[in-house]
Amino acid sequence: MATTQKFKVMVVIKDNHGVSRTIYPIIEAGTDLEAKRLAQAQYPDASVRTVTKV
Repeated sequence: MATTQKFKVMVVIKDNHGVSRTIYPIIEAGTDLEAKRLAQAQYPDASVRTVTKV
């Protein structure tokens, strides 16, 4: 069984008025690259910036 770690991902979401909101979801994944890909899939219109291990 593969071990998973928790990663905090910085996601910047822009709305139609140009206002940016930053959220920090915690995603369980095997690697930081996988966490980034999961965040991009979960928030397709957002910009995924940084991934840090929690």
